[in-house]
Amino acid sequence: MSITCGQTLSGSTIDENFKFYRPNYSTCLANDNSNDYQAPDKVYTFTHDGNGDVSIHLWSQTANVDLDVFLLDECGMAWSGNPEIVILNVPPNTNNPNIHCIGRGISYIDPSGYDTDFIYAKDLPAGTYYIVVDGQHWQAGNFPNDVGNFELSLHCNDLSCTSGTIIKCGDKLVNQSNTSGDNNVSIYCSPSPNTGGNPSYPIPPGTGCTGNERCINLFRM
Repeated sequence: MSITCGQTLSGSTIDENFKFYRPNYSTCLANDNSNDYQAPDKVYTFTHDGNGDVSIHLWSQTANVDLDVFLLDECGMAWSGNPEIVILNVPPNTNNPNIHCIGRGISYIDPSGYDTDFIYAKDLPAGTYYIVVDGQHWQAGNFPNDVGNFELSLHCNDLSCTSGTIIKCGDKLVNQSNTSGDNNVSIYCSPSPNTGGNPSYPIPPGTGCTGNERCINLFRM
């Protein structure tokens, strides 16, 4: 399924197939001899023009479900042009060399019972990329099955205020709107994000501003 820069989509791993597991993410995750991430996963693809950074946000919408997000620049020969093929009888602790992970968002469920994950890829080269939303646990002992609903947001360019509205000291702007603004960035220096999740992979301050931008340029005499 495709996602375009500036979009926020609602999705679900419910009724999806299992296509990736931990060894497939070996360039992003340590191979600790576990075979987790065998839960159903959802694959998105996008094309980046190489003009700026890329930010990916994932918000779980099903309580107590741990969904994570991975960014791939190679999706494996078996999935080329068709990321819906099911892997059957995957040998344990094997790795497909044609799958290459370059980014991960693996935060834990926060105290509210939901999960927020983030990937930031600076100066990502032009090309086709794949976003995989995956659950860590599936039919694994006392762990719940990590499958559920989510929202996914993609932002691909740098902030541009060259055509922003100019305001001078003492001016007052009224009836302003960001409706027609661009939606290029989603991370700023403030405010602080949700503090839940995995402290080993903290979500950067200012993450989560996924709406359109409206630039106001202050002109000082």
